Amino acid sequence: MSRLEAIGLFSGSGCLDLGLEKAGFNIAASIELDKVRCLTLGSNRQKWNIINSDARNISGDELLSYSKKSEIDIIAAGPPCQPFSKSAYWATGEKIKDILMSQLIFEPARIAKEVNARAIIIENVPGLSYRHARPMLDELSKQLVGAGYRTAWRIVDAAAYGV
Repeated sequence: MSRLEAIGLFSGSGCLDLGLEKAGFNIAASIELDKVRCLTLGSNRQKWNIINSDARNISGDELLSYSKKSEIDIIAAGPPCQPFSKSAYWATGEKIKDILMSQLIFEPARIAKEVNARAIIIENVPGLSYRHARPMLDELSKQLVGAGYRTAWRIVDAAAYGV
């Protein structure tokens, strides 16, 4: 039986991707914009396809070319949290300051639909549920439902799970 296929978006130094690997997934590709983070990830996982690019410039077809399968089992994404963080909430008078960066929250939904992913995990900060950002969380849920996914979200304290 072949391993399940995963793609990491906004991979950083690979936390979500490494967790999926430990759970038995094959990481077909990891996408990260920051070159230093890509170098870190590459030094730890030489066999992974690490793509140093803006997620907005990656197509589903390109990502599928790294996979051994015709569909991806799971997308794991950690889009930038700065627009939704507690400090941004306080510093901007409860408004989202960096609109362009905040729009990256929608890229996992686009890519999941393009690669026909069976499931998607998106990790972010609790501030995404605050009133200034809640419309974006609602829009993300709407896009995912429109792409055929069921959605659920919750705030989780990772320390309660040994992290």
